Amino acid sequence: MTARSLEAALAEAAGDAAILDRMAYGAWLVAGVEPAAVVQPATAGAVAAVLAVCAERGVPVEPAGAGTALGQGPEPAVAPVVVSTRRLTGLTEYE
Repeated sequence: MTARSLEAALAEAAGDAAILDRMAYGAWLVAGVEPAAVVQPATAGAVAAVLAVCAERGVPVEPAGAGTALGQGPEPAVAPVVVSTRRLTGLTEYE
């Protein structure tokens, strides 16, 4: 699996606008490791599709919300896909 094929699958799952440009990945380091991709899905369905792509390919996921400390914690063994909640605009259900 190449980084480009992963990005293509994620773009198909969440839309091209959801995939950040690779030049921005440095701002999303996970414990010093550049992520395999950074995705900002806009809907719950897109989140589910992104998670399905990652699960199919065995790629770990690192969720990122407001104030998430991605720089803390152990270094990941495999570069994760960062899934940002930045474009999600509201709760649809809460228990």
